[in-house]
Amino acid sequence: MSYNGPSFDQLKTLARGIILRELHADAGVADDLLDLCVHGAIDDAEDYYDWETLQATVVTTDAGGPLVTTVGSRLVAKPARYKGGARLYYLAGNVRKPIALSVAGKPISMEWMRENHPDPTQQAAAPVAMCEWGENFLLVPTPSAALTLELDAALRTPDLVAGEGEGSRNWFTAHLGQAVLAMAVAGALEILGEQAAADRFRGLGQRQVAARADTEMTARVRRTPVQMGQEPT
Repeated sequence: MSYNGPSFDQLKTLARGIILRELHADAGVADDLLDLCVHGAIDDAEDYYDWETLQATVVTTDAGGPLVTTVGSRLVAKPARYKGGARLYYLAGNVRKPIALSVAGKPISMEWMRENHPDPTQQAAAPVAMCEWGENFLLVPTPSAALTLELDAALRTPDLVAGEGEGSRNWFTAHLGQAVLAMAVAGALEILGEQAAADRFRGLGQRQVAARADTEMTARVRRTPVQMGQEPT
């Protein structure tokens, strides 16, 4: 998908100019620092904007194939850009069968797993429960056969790339470019020891993100809700 708005390189150039004015300097802002702060600003915008709610989608493996269990293993690796909001299913024919991730309204924990499924060698045709464990999902009982899984989850936005081509912009730079710029400047100023200026720019960016999020959520009430995996317009 192509986007308008400032590119990664343009954001860094704009941020450098603002930072130098704040520092009353004419040089000394490292490119690596700007890379870090622009991507950090997008991460912050994702969290503040509740991107997980708007961007949940069916997730495949990092190689693009379906998630599949390994016979005799209770672990399924999370995708590299996994953010949260997991809902895991196994396929029985063409039917999605949910794997429980909560009991009595509470997320399933490792403690619950140990108490209710203490034997890791216990196997069954299909798992009945799951929890997140480090970089994996842990299933119980252990699947006795290879199962194809579908994971509904949110993924973090890929890092931007240099230049003006594909990957140099994303939804956040297109729709919240000024907010990303302000929060990137805030991150750099904080690292450089200018906390008061950093707080000022971060507040500016967060207010812009909040205003966009409020507008989007209000609009969603008035129209057909955004479908899973579809970006807000």
